[in-house]
Amino acid sequence: MIIESFVTNKLYNNYIDQVDNDEYKDSFFDYCGEECQKYNKVYVILAIIFAVVTSMVAGILAWNCNAKEKLVFRLINTLISVTFSDIYVLYYLIYRVILKNKCYK
Repeated sequence: MIIESFVTNKLYNNYIDQVDNDEYKDSFFDYCGEECQKYNKVYVILAIIFAVVTSMVAGILAWNCNAKEKLVFRLINTLISVTFSDIYVLYYLIYRVILKNKCYK
């Protein structure tokens, strides 16, 4: 999710730069329609696959790490970890793997 945010931010900043330089006068949605056609569909498919994989990994890690918790807390924690999957996987790598803090199984 974070990678997609960076790509969208870069696209919007390019639009703002062109508007400031009077190179482009149409709306952002017209600009996006023209710019997004330049990108190869393979990159979009790979980004979607990457987002789905990281979401699944984060969900599985969160579900397994909270095995002793009540079902409601387990579901909420898993939902939050899937939503912020990139951050959660990075957190898991640092806190659980590198620092060797065990999950409560």
